[in-house]
Amino acid sequence: MKSFLMVLTLVSFQFSNAASSVQEQAIPVMLKSVLAGNPPSAQDPACPAAGYQVVNPVETGNGKAVSSSTTIVGMINSAAGQREKLQNDTTKCGPCKQANLVSTFSTSAPSELRSDVTCAAPFARNFQHDFNNPDIESYATDILRGKNPEGAKLNSNCPDSCSLYTASAQTPLTASTSRLDMTVFCGPQKQGNILFAIYNLTVGFVHQWSCSSK
Repeated sequence: MKSFLMVLTLVSFQFSNAASSVQEQAIPVMLKSVLAGNPPSAQDPACPAAGYQVVNPVETGNGKAVSSSTTIVGMINSAAGQREKLQNDTTKCGPCKQANLVSTFSTSAPSELRSDVTCAAPFARNFQHDFNNPDIESYATDILRGKNPEGAKLNSNCPDSCSLYTASAQTPLTASTSRLDMTVFCGPQKQGNILFAIYNLTVGFVHQWSCSSK
């Protein structure tokens, strides 16, 4: 999971305002994809309904692209205790048995945008796939670099006046597999090049639970 999120810190998502766009647009799009890929089990009539909560931000940071991957790994490590608490939570189901599923997600937004360039054709694309854990990083990298069919199409449709930004989550399925939910946006250009632009970073969780009397 850490290696995948490290890749995604090299790009970011934002439309008109970095902080508000991540909270108001990037996370909801990503959340919809996460929830659609992990629907709750059938409702047990003897128990409370299933539900979810978004816990964000758990950790915040900032840095240049060249150092942001290291920063976000540290943030994930710092948030490990919070993830464990959510994974072991027993407060949502009353006397029934509670099953928890916790997705870790990251957002990254440039501190500044270019004011002299208008993105001619903003759009968003969602990618959801199940992978063996070692394969997630290469798939995400190929998407962003245009080295697989999905990435090539994405890059060819994003004009030079725009940049690619992402919001992403990873949900464990088994000990060796995970589901990737990656939303990639073609949006306004950041201020500065990829090496020197400053990024605001967050790490958070999507906590889903279901209740059963068995």
